[in-house]
Amino acid sequence: MIYSNRALRTMKKIGHDLSLSRRKRLISMKSLAERAGTSVDTIRRLERGDTKVAWGTVVAVLETLGQLPPLAEVADSSKDELGIGLMESALPKRIHSRKITPETGAI
Repeated sequence: MIYSNRALRTMKKIGHDLSLSRRKRLISMKSLAERAGTSVDTIRRLERGDTKVAWGTVVAVLETLGQLPPLAEVADSSKDELGIGLMESALPKRIHSRKITPETGAI
């Protein structure tokens, strides 16, 4: 897969932030790996921003560090301003009443 420079920078930043979070909590890579059910090598790769670390591993590490709730907010559709704007722009200007007949399924 080809990632944009922006996406690569974001993954590196997240990896760096996870490293800081782990170290602030005085958790070793070995301990984090054990708690998250992965290997020390995977934690090392994650903290470097490796694009091939499995999504489930990222979630497990965030949960172990107590940072899973903020992740749930990332793609919250109720806060998706662009998506909401697109939906609103697609709303019809008028809604016409349909004639009710036995063929439409109405009684």
